[in-house]
Amino acid sequence: MRNKKNKYHQTRKYLRNIQKRTTLNNSKVRDSFSTTENEIGLRNIAYIYQSELNYIGKCILDYPRIETGGQLFGFWTASGVPVVVYAIGPGPKANHQVTFFNQDIEYLKFVGRILVSEFGLMHIGEWHSHHQLGLDKPSGHDAETMQHSIDNLHLNRFLLCIGNCNGIDYSIKPYIFMENHKGYNSSLWKIKGDMSPFRSAIDKYLSTIKLQKRHEPKDEYSWFSVKSNRVRLKNILDFLKAKSGAIDSKAQLKENIVEIITRFQDRHEVIYFPPDFPKSPITLTLHYGNGCIKEIRPEPSLINCSEKDDVFLVFKQQYNSICQ
Repeated sequence: MRNKKNKYHQTRKYLRNIQKRTTLNNSKVRDSFSTTENEIGLRNIAYIYQSELNYIGKCILDYPRIETGGQLFGFWTASGVPVVVYAIGPGPKANHQVTFFNQDIEYLKFVGRILVSEFGLMHIGEWHSHHQLGLDKPSGHDAETMQHSIDNLHLNRFLLCIGNCNGIDYSIKPYIFMENHKGYNSSLWKIKGDMSPFRSAIDKYLSTIKLQKRHEPKDEYSWFSVKSNRVRLKNILDFLKAKSGAIDSKAQLKENIVEIITRFQDRHEVIYFPPDFPKSPITLTLHYGNGCIKEIRPEPSLINCSEKDDVFLVFKQQYNSICQ
């Protein structure tokens, strides 16, 4: 978790520094928001173009079982309302996991510098997905790290958007954080128009440097690609189905990621196997009927394994240590 917190801090510190060297020069776009604000409760709305919501939604659906994310660029009105005019997604080296996401910092630095210096935009927020975790608001960790970054970097205010999906459809909700203010304001989207006036121009500019594309997960080694390990996966499923109270257990394969979902009467368990398992450990996420979600990892002494170790035996050791 410390790594995630550091990357939040690193991301915002960098973009705050480059924003100090630029000023907004898009007055015609900003002026178009001045009359509408007085008619709506301020701080309870966030402006966005439909093109940007659509883009974020496509990114979320690219990763329906793991987290993904990106940054939001635009400006704040004089009354403190965020206006999102351009959204970016994950960079090619972003780290996607079941319960956290880390942006590709080099990608963000490169694109962020262009959006700020060439197009006069500000980095006003971030977004990430909770995919199918059933959590449509910032987690406790999200809120803590966001508030910590804002207070320490004196960002005044920041927009955080949380996405969810069911594999087909998606939802995206905005939340506003403010400096030295505990908690956050839940907001509502106000759609300004279909197409952002910046989308086409920025896409064209970035396409010349081959950066602004939807980044699909790369093909890479997966423990499941080894034939003997696929046999051991059946052993893992049989082991889980035999657990007391288990209703059923089935595996899902998406790209190089294997997940096993086991249903019980009072909960269901989602076991995430990273592509380099057993070198990297499993993660168990418990979903209870009351909406509570709990993530657990094995004891540190059980995670120093190699690709040559028997995946079934490693799984049993790690799973049993979690369930003790």
